[in-house]
Amino acid sequence: MRIKKALSATALLLTTTIALSACSSESIKEKKNTKSLSEYVKSVMDCSYHGTYSDYKKQTGSDADSAEQVHQMCVDYYAEATMYLLDVHSDYVSDDVKNGFKYFAEDVLKKTSYEVGEGKKSGTEGEWEVVVTVNPIDPITYVHDDVAAYIDQFNTTYADVDWENMSDEELAPYEEVYATEVLAIIKNALPNVPYSDSKKFVVTVNESSDGYKVDDEIWNDLDDVVVGLDDLS
Repeated sequence: MRIKKALSATALLLTTTIALSACSSESIKEKKNTKSLSEYVKSVMDCSYHGTYSDYKKQTGSDADSAEQVHQMCVDYYAEATMYLLDVHSDYVSDDVKNGFKYFAEDVLKKTSYEVGEGKKSGTEGEWEVVVTVNPIDPITYVHDDVAAYIDQFNTTYADVDWENMSDEELAPYEEVYATEVLAIIKNALPNVPYSDSKKFVVTVNESSDGYKVDDEIWNDLDDVVVGLDDLS
């Protein structure tokens, strides 16, 4: 029987089982002082999570389309991660449902909370460090019990369904029902989701002839911290 599972050990292998592109950025175009390093990192975070582009464009020389693309990558990443971790099969659900998860992701990212410290030289030549204090917000873990209760209800309701012998077309309506209900649960819970204990995250900034640049892997790791995915992977 095909049954729904939420936050299982299998589902939590997020980073190794699905290929998602988290947030990224353009390098800062000219060498500036340490205060500007802090402003650069903050501008990337504000662009990525909050969808505010003006400082990012000023710091990197990007246009509005490039800035919006950075933000949209973060929205898409978190929407896909949320569906994956809650066992929503995106291939079977409607565009309305997928867009609903994107709107949810947008709302979560706007609630992200962080403070960016001043840039300091590290012990490595040409390398700087900016310490970011993050107050993570993790709606997925917060709704675990409510989703688990709904999954029990879903599996009981459809206990007689022969999942193994269903076509994709026959399966889609059931997936739509499940996804719609889970989306409602997590959306309704969002205003009550607390911030977790703060975490320190070091953003390593590399200096080159072109300016300052942060590796995409570091941005991706930071993305996971701000929304609690680092504890789920």
